[in-house]
Amino acid sequence: MKRLIVLILLISASTSFSQKLAGSPREALYQALDIYSLGRYDEAYEKFKLLSEIYPREAHHSIFKFMSLKSLFKAGHLDPAKNGFEKFTKDYPGSNYLDAANMYLGHIAYLQGRLLESAIYYIKARDISGKSRAGEIAAANLKQMLPEELSIDDLIYIVDNYPRSDFAEEALYNLGKRHYDDQRFKSAATVCEKYLANYSFGNHTAGIKQLYAKAREKCVNKIIIGVLAPISGSYADYGKEMVNGIKLAFADASVIDNKEIELIIKDTQGTPVQAVEAMKSLIQEEPAIVIGPLRSESAVSAAILANFNSIPLITPTASEPGIAELGDNIFQLSPSAEKIATCLAEYAVNDLGIKEFGIIAPGDFNGRQVARAFRQKVYQLGGEVITNAFYEPGETDFSHQIKPLREHLLMKTEEQLATGLIDSSDYFDEEKEIWLEQEDWRVHLGGLFLPGYQSELAQLVPQTRYHIISTQYLGLDGWDSPELAKEISRYIDGSIFATDYHPGAENNTWNDFHTHYRELFGSEPGRVAALSHDAAELVKSALQKGSMTADAIGTYLGNVEDYKGVSCTIDFKSTGHANDAVSIFRIGAESLTRLR
Repeated sequence: MKRLIVLILLISASTSFSQKLAGSPREALYQALDIYSLGRYDEAYEKFKLLSEIYPREAHHSIFKFMSLKSLFKAGHLDPAKNGFEKFTKDYPGSNYLDAANMYLGHIAYLQGRLLESAIYYIKARDISGKSRAGEIAAANLKQMLPEELSIDDLIYIVDNYPRSDFAEEALYNLGKRHYDDQRFKSAATVCEKYLANYSFGNHTAGIKQLYAKAREKCVNKIIIGVLAPISGSYADYGKEMVNGIKLAFADASVIDNKEIELIIKDTQGTPVQAVEAMKSLIQEEPAIVIGPLRSESAVSAAILANFNSIPLITPTASEPGIAELGDNIFQLSPSAEKIATCLAEYAVNDLGIKEFGIIAPGDFNGRQVARAFRQKVYQLGGEVITNAFYEPGETDFSHQIKPLREHLLMKTEEQLATGLIDSSDYFDEEKEIWLEQEDWRVHLGGLFLPGYQSELAQLVPQTRYHIISTQYLGLDGWDSPELAKEISRYIDGSIFATDYHPGAENNTWNDFHTHYRELFGSEPGRVAALSHDAAELVKSALQKGSMTADAIGTYLGNVEDYKGVSCTIDFKSTGHANDAVSIFRIGAESLTRLR
């Protein structure tokens, strides 16, 4: 019943209004236009909308629809006006108001902050009818947007997607100027070349020629080195070290071959997502090469973008396997932990002659990865891993990992005693003529691989000795610790570890680096500073030897071999651009000895 009443009211209202619109649809249109001209836009919208419903087949129907939408726009109802104009352009593709509809869509997009969309609608309005009032207004609005309001990416989009538009020339001209103002001189020169090729007698030919000459001069006289580092966030301390190491390399080389060297540093905040954004921003600066990022997670995405844009990238510290394989000019200074573990296994089997090993490693991802790499290499070389145990972070009692190893070695010792393979005097008390209790037996293991951290090793090694296991301790860079040597020096004499970096190990270059770093920054340089410094020194060497372009720098780095850096020896030529220099050290009572 309610529905019937509503329908009756609507019919009555329509009949009443149609009776008030005396005469023809044209006369009704003029009455509605009078209301519109008085600024009563909401009322005008209702009347134009009703006319379009009353006269769906009338010749003036598209006018009714258009004016109802124009009234909505004037009343400030932008979203419904937008939806209506979009539908109008599809429903009336041949309408004389099509240019105006696109113009209003341009106005709405502009008011709502969608500037590129606004520009595209203005282009359409102009292209439909350049001489109409709507076309002229659209053109005037767009010309005001080109110099500053539209972004560089917006201008590039217009140039690429509307090359035949009346605005392509203006967009190209403003794009060249914007690139130059933002000191992207190479991009400015490229845009100028494109303008001159397409508009040799254009409206801005003279200005473009002058801009081109200035951009070319700037390109020749400046080289940009990009740096991706975590300036803020959890890794900011490492980011500071990284930037300091790079700055030190160029401290005495701000100009090379009359070319200014400029470091442009972008903050990755230590996250992969921000590293992508920082790399995108850096690409706009047209660097000859990028140094960084710090972490592998960030380096992967940055390397992909660098390769896509034909920019060489050298990461000092990212060690995830395969990063260098992401592009022809991607370089890694730090070997992966798996690679270092593999080198240690090779040395233990081939040089020390060890064939039997145990592994007790952290149960985190890295610990399991290095344990797996070590184990695989041992088996490949004909050795054997008799136990492979893991512990959780923060664990202090390692008996659950050590006791199974001792039990296995006790069984082996019993077998060897029974077959006479070992001397029984260590296990038999000849005075009392009795065998010693097994809990007092010393058992032997060729090598025990402990790739843990310094705090863990300080407890794990003494507990291993407590269980009377004699072995050759093997480890990674967690063993390269003065603090560890002080805590358990009596247990670790003769232990062997592998690392890609050891500060000052038989390296005169390190002493100079260490001294200059402290003088300039007032702090001690660490691993990150040293590796970053080496990366920057390689780049500087490329520039000093005449490799000034991205391609030339990439080629130069690809041929680097046996480079003695402050952190390590670097080889890119024979390693697929992933440096694999690993050093082996023996811990002595007073000092370390480099074995390889």
